[in-house]
Amino acid sequence: MWENLITSLSLLRIEELKTNDPSRHSQLNLLLPEQNKSKDEDEGYGTKITLKKEDGTIFSSILFGMVDRSVGGISGGQFARFPNEDQTYLLKGAIRMPTTKSDWFESLLLSIKKDDVQKINLSNKNGIIEIQSKDDKLSLTMPKSVKFKIDDTQLSDARDVINSFYFYDVKKSTQKYSKNLPTLSYEVKDGLILTISSVNPDDGGESWVIIDAKSNDKKSEKIAQEINKKTKGYEFLANIITSDILRWKLKDLAAKDKNS
Repeated sequence: MWENLITSLSLLRIEELKTNDPSRHSQLNLLLPEQNKSKDEDEGYGTKITLKKEDGTIFSSILFGMVDRSVGGISGGQFARFPNEDQTYLLKGAIRMPTTKSDWFESLLLSIKKDDVQKINLSNKNGIIEIQSKDDKLSLTMPKSVKFKIDDTQLSDARDVINSFYFYDVKKSTQKYSKNLPTLSYEVKDGLILTISSVNPDDGGESWVIIDAKSNDKKSEKIAQEINKKTKGYEFLANIITSDILRWKLKDLAAKDKNS
């Protein structure tokens, strides 16, 4: 996780000065990454970490390069330099980078109490399903009548999506989306509205989703802003339960025959 990166940065110490010859930077993997014009080749280029202040201004930038296992300690050592200086250093210790993109994010995106959910709306190519939550009881309100017994567990599953919404991967949004994406919409107390939309509705398995929050009341403005700050501009890989709910047909709410 990214916490490991912060911890490893705090433990670094300068072991010794090394070369200040810029022609040798490539040998230590300390070339500036922004100078790399190749999509497939990254040999010789460093990992640049930039620390920013609360106001967004840069506090410091450091280039990290090749690891040297000969330096004492569990992590060995690592070559580094400041981007605007030719002088290189051998550090005692090494940075611990997150291994996947999702490790840069807190995987728990949403945590809404079950009792705070007031209404759930599912809209997809199969129609519209609406579930009402009142006094800790869930009921189907659209369509108003069905010719089968409703499985209460299914209704609970739909509500519980936002009780603890974890994701398994993340990527930047690179497209404009249709206005008719399969969407789960949640009306929560204090005027908070959350929507989760599948961007690959025709695929089976786990779905990539986009998440949006709106507020109809000043009481929920802050939480809506906090959610959008984490989700805007990204797609998240949802678990299979959430993905299947976004594909639901009305008959998926039918209670299973215990004798079958």
